[in-house]
Amino acid sequence: MTVNLTTIETYTGRFFDVANPQAKDVCIDDIAHALGNLCRYGGHCKEFYSVAEHSRFTTTLAQIETTNIRMHKLCILHDAAEAYLIDVPRPVKAQLPAYEAIEKKAMSAIYEHFSLTPPTDEEKRFIKRMDNIALHTEAKHLMPSQGLNWGIPEQADTSFSFSFWMNISPKESSFQYKQTVEDIWSCLE
Repeated sequence: MTVNLTTIETYTGRFFDVANPQAKDVCIDDIAHALGNLCRYGGHCKEFYSVAEHSRFTTTLAQIETTNIRMHKLCILHDAAEAYLIDVPRPVKAQLPAYEAIEKKAMSAIYEHFSLTPPTDEEKRFIKRMDNIALHTEAKHLMPSQGLNWGIPEQADTSFSFSFWMNISPKESSFQYKQTVEDIWSCLE
């Protein structure tokens, strides 16, 4: 691969071209490592809380809601592109129209790497609902406003002891994310 201004070097020493992402350049070790080190909410939460933990929490919500293994796979990977592009808070992302196109291309490469077709519109709505419930629940515990008046239609899931998801080191978060991916892929559909 030719390294250029649109190429990043990953944790494992691979090169990932964000302008032309390829499935062969996707690696679960890179995704797990990067997501475990990325803090949610632009780093403005009360305690470190990684994108990897958010993805695991979103997947746990999906596992409670459905036994559909494909949905579990799509939920654990729903923010995987952020391993290569970084976590951009929703209000900022809304101001960056080109980001969505870049993210979509990265997700296409990720889906191909994991032998998944992109989610249907119905699956996207399910993922967004799980993501929003996770967002609200996390904000309730991690943000000064507790996510009140954020305009998120889904409510926090108060049935969880959320402290279970907090205070996890980036290294442990990365390990648990990768383990969750491996566990889901070992299930029969």
